Amino acid sequence: MSPPRFVPLLLCLLLPLPGLAQSPVPHEQPVPPVTPPPLVPAPSEPSDSPLASPEEADPEDTPRGEIIHREWHPDTDPSPTFPRLLLEVLGGTVGATVGFIPGGLVILSAFCIESCDDGAESRAILGLGLALAGIAGGTAIGITGAGSLLQGEGEYWPTAGGAAIGTLVGSIVGLALASSADEAALIPVLVGPIMGGMIAYELSHSNAVARRQLRRTSQPQVVPMATVTPRGGFIGGLAGRF
Repeated sequence: MSPPRFVPLLLCLLLPLPGLAQSPVPHEQPVPPVTPPPLVPAPSEPSDSPLASPEEADPEDTPRGEIIHREWHPDTDPSPTFPRLLLEVLGGTVGATVGFIPGGLVILSAFCIESCDDGAESRAILGLGLALAGIAGGTAIGITGAGSLLQGEGEYWPTAGGAAIGTLVGSIVGLALASSADEAALIPVLVGPIMGGMIAYELSHSNAVARRQLRRTSQPQVVPMATVTPRGGFIGGLAGRF
């Protein structure tokens, strides 16, 4: 074998010797102990933060789905019927009592105690007319005012017309009962205006609620709309019912 070829072969045989001279078990270095950091509680999110939970958020600050506030009416009647009727009875009674006072004073002056003149009968008739008109008008004012305290939408003039019809019917019934029952004849005179005014007020209230609901369904409802596209663009417009 020639010397030039013998040298590479000798090098290949001697290369594994440094690796065999090393120790098979490496020297292990001691690992320093690692202390975990202390646990710190996360700060609570404010109620207006987008990360706050729905239970912790204030109900009044929760968005209602509208950007622009508008007047809102429920589809049903917001006024409770039974409490409104009780309040109308009370208001009509007070109004009828107050309305009777001017005519009652004129009637009282017609029945003089010491001496009477020739105009006593005419004053009594005038006082009776004022008393009946005052009862009808006062009842209508009391019923309308009492109903409006509980979101009633009845109108005054229909209520006054119903109270006037009730006063007329009650007066006729009272005159028919005057011959047989003296004190009981006053009951129809007092109950008639209240019943007539309440019926007219409730009818006008129902008509007002029906007109409002019909107007809401017939008119177009438009609200502004804005959104962002996935590519970063902006789209705006109007959305509603036509």
